[in-house]
Amino acid sequence: MAWPTYTDVMARTGLDVETEGNDEGKIVYGDVSQHGTLDVAEILTRAKAFCASYCHRLPASGFDEATITSEKHDGGCILQVAHPPIVTMTSVIWDETTLSESDDDYYVYDRYVAIPAAELSVLESYKRYKRTRKIVALTYVGGYSDAEGTHTAIPEELKAIVLDVACRWVLKYDEQYRRDYGSSQVKIGEWSIAFDEGRGERGGAGGVPAWLSLIYDRLQAGNWFVAGVA
Repeated sequence: MAWPTYTDVMARTGLDVETEGNDEGKIVYGDVSQHGTLDVAEILTRAKAFCASYCHRLPASGFDEATITSEKHDGGCILQVAHPPIVTMTSVIWDETTLSESDDDYYVYDRYVAIPAAELSVLESYKRYKRTRKIVALTYVGGYSDAEGTHTAIPEELKAIVLDVACRWVLKYDEQYRRDYGSSQVKIGEWSIAFDEGRGERGGAGGVPAWLSLIYDRLQAGNWFVAGVA
């Protein structure tokens, strides 16, 4: 499947989400104290953006496949891209010189472009006394997509994390959460969630909730994590 949808949240939590009409993807409450509707589809979008932000993904595209145009680098043998994995590399331009992959001017990997030392020596000789900042421009397609054709599939664990975050948020704001507030756990169907709003071990009293700490650990364990990329 592609990214989780509101039907996945409905199946996981057992909550009644509208599946057609103007309120499709929403939980509709008759009691005005429940603020009318809860947009589950929007919460899924927010959950995906939340995970992408933690992983230092580009805000405009997150994890989704996108065309990145003229991404600037200072040069060197290894150019780590900001929107991995690389699906196709359209162009690598060093200053005004267009490099050729077929001539082995560079090699493309999932997360970076490698320029051989011999080629680098030639390129840097053009700027022998000063390497200009942001001298290399990369244009490429990167990110994940479950569409048919030449794409990199969305990791199943990443989908599961997004769904877990979304379900947590939906239950937190849903009447079921408020009705059971104060209990340690509520079980809905075959899935349970612990309402552990207390602080976990990470950071002590000033740390994050235990459930969120676990989400962070799962995000860091994945090969989509790109910490250190601006």
